[in-house]
Amino acid sequence: MAGGILAGQVVIVTGAAQGIGKATARALAQAGARVVGMDIEAELLARAAAEGPEFRPFAGDVTSPEAVDAAVAQALGAFGRIESRRSFHPGAARPSFASLASSGPW
Repeated sequence: MAGGILAGQVVIVTGAAQGIGKATARALAQAGARVVGMDIEAELLARAAAEGPEFRPFAGDVTSPEAVDAAVAQALGAFGRIESRRSFHPGAARPSFASLASSGPW
């Protein structure tokens, strides 16, 4: 939804293929955010992304620093910045994803 309360904000959501992560990604997109949804379940993630606007899927494992770097690069390449991240996967607490708070141009 263009013009929503989060219009133009860019958010990475992990665990975005199902459950709380999917619901959060959907709600953020409906509020106007641009969402990069990350999950290891590629098929479920693709279906979740097809359900809403401004939801770009990124299939990857949040415990892999390379996959996290690639998701961040996708978000930056598509939208130019990242305002926030929301983690709904236990592995996201590991340093590979948690370290994003202090790295990169966002």
